[in-house]
Amino acid sequence: MNNQKTAQRLRGEVAPLLPEEQQEILDFQQAILRSVLGGGDSASMVADVCRLAEMLLPDSVGSVMLLNRDDGLLHLFAAPSVPQSAAQRLDFLRPGPGAGSCGNVIHCGTPQYVDDTFHDPRWSDLRPIAQDLDIRSCWSVPVVDGQGSIIGTFALSSFEHRMPGSFHRKLLDTGAALVGIILSHARWQDSLRLSRKAFDSAIQHLSTHDAQTGLPNRVLFRAGCESLVHSGAQGALLCLNIDDFRSINETLGLGCGDHILREVAARLSGLIGNAESVCRWSADEFLVVTSSAADLDSVANLCLRISEALCLPIEIDDQQVRLTVSQGVAQFPADGTKFDDLLRRATAALQDAKRAGKNIVRYATARANDTVRAHFQIAQDLRRALAQKEFELHYQPQICLRTGRVVGAEGLIRWRDPERGLVPPGVFIGAAERTGLIVDIGAWVIEQACADAARWRTLGAGDIRLSVNVSAIQTRRDDFCTILTGAMARHGIAAKQLDLELTESVFMEDSPQMRAMLESLKRTGVQLSIDDFGTGYSSLAYLRWLAVNRLKIDRTFVAGLRNGDDTSAIVQAVIGLAHAMNLAVVAEGVEDEETLRQLQEMGCDEAQGFFFDAALPAPQFEQRLFAAAPYAQCTDPG
Repeated sequence: MNNQKTAQRLRGEVAPLLPEEQQEILDFQQAILRSVLGGGDSASMVADVCRLAEMLLPDSVGSVMLLNRDDGLLHLFAAPSVPQSAAQRLDFLRPGPGAGSCGNVIHCGTPQYVDDTFHDPRWSDLRPIAQDLDIRSCWSVPVVDGQGSIIGTFALSSFEHRMPGSFHRKLLDTGAALVGIILSHARWQDSLRLSRKAFDSAIQHLSTHDAQTGLPNRVLFRAGCESLVHSGAQGALLCLNIDDFRSINETLGLGCGDHILREVAARLSGLIGNAESVCRWSADEFLVVTSSAADLDSVANLCLRISEALCLPIEIDDQQVRLTVSQGVAQFPADGTKFDDLLRRATAALQDAKRAGKNIVRYATARANDTVRAHFQIAQDLRRALAQKEFELHYQPQICLRTGRVVGAEGLIRWRDPERGLVPPGVFIGAAERTGLIVDIGAWVIEQACADAARWRTLGAGDIRLSVNVSAIQTRRDDFCTILTGAMARHGIAAKQLDLELTESVFMEDSPQMRAMLESLKRTGVQLSIDDFGTGYSSLAYLRWLAVNRLKIDRTFVAGLRNGDDTSAIVQAVIGLAHAMNLAVVAEGVEDEETLRQLQEMGCDEAQGFFFDAALPAPQFEQRLFAAAPYAQCTDPG
């Protein structure tokens, strides 16, 4: 312990606990709990609580008194450093306003901190004992049983005048809790109120888990991590530190700091999906081990999701606290096959992140750092794009192959980035799905398509049908249908004007939740199309129960018509199947007149592609929509 911290303790200053102080408390707690698990007798273990507490507070003596319900007196149960003659004078104490710190704990039911026993009225009945034993200050707190009833006191008496600081109060509270556990253990055994097996399990949990957060402690986490690494699995060890946590403690107080630590632990456990893979390693530092994120992209995505989860506001006493975390990452086996090596490298990477600023991730290897920086940059850019309205919808006309008229359009998102220029979706949609931003981006697409459909209807286009692509991630959200119906209501468009293009991957998750979502979509009245039909799941089962309106033939099959290969039979079969089920067919990727002619001969209903138009910005599409002449190439071959 350094001199500054020693001086603070002696002066009783209330200051945030330093990391080493928190570790001392944790070590104190776990040493006693291991003794409980070992089956020692209660008197010896309570005496050990007193001795260990004395070691953490020099020039003090610890004592435990128990309340006898029959005679109402406090009896000295343990005071290993108090001479026998002095202990006898403290025994058989009747609680009351002048019965010292311990007597007042029972009398008032609250902790009692006395820094001058020679003059404080709470020691009026015990003044001679205080003077004879040279006890100048005495701090005492209640000991409670498993039902929350006060059964005694735990006290630290000192030969100096002083008041307790933050560390002392934490020490007293921890000691009292440990005494309560020990005595409850003994009483439970005597009364058989709790089976031995269940209680040992509870003690086992306490001896291997952090009392503050409920997460595995260092011993348990290390064992689990070493087992995972030695199994040959690929994964990563993440070292996380809450930025500016000491300032938070100083500003809001220790109680709020403890609440934040518990909330961080809960969010990490929920995100990882296994609480045993998360550990509070020190005061404001957490470790996460995972084998589900084995490749670099997966690890980078996990780091991003952790940052996003922990930056969500935490409600504390009618105010919101937002956190950022710095992260250091070591991958196994690439960065090591031993826990200590991985921890050292992850910690070094964390220190690099802290030096670079806040809310930053650093890896043990330079190549990984480049990748994760790119992940974070694209995520930040996409958030900025949403906030600053950098996304656009371009519309590719969908043409009726009998009349040549525009009957609909597919809305295709584009990103007009200030530095990159116009970015196509293939560049950023994958990143949006990995980060979960696809949900917000997809909601914007629906909102914008509804707004454009409403505008063009007022200009005389009638109930123009606009198609938008929907990610499987969007459909898994409970609020998807609410987002959809809300956008249609705000802009006053008919449900039939909106066509949702679902890929076949959506139907691969044939779960009750997915079926319920699709049933909800049907009830809204929106149009449904199966995009890229024939390239994925391609089961006819969902077509029987889902009211799909149209099938879209993937561009790879359409291109096959131009190349003269055997895909024409597949295209003809899809068109025949769709018409047999009263579904319309849309061909994608039509690029030449010969392909168009073949599709017309096969009876295809609609088509889109560069042969007609590329995806057009909304103003240009609007001009095309209101053009008087149809596409001349589209004539009924019959």
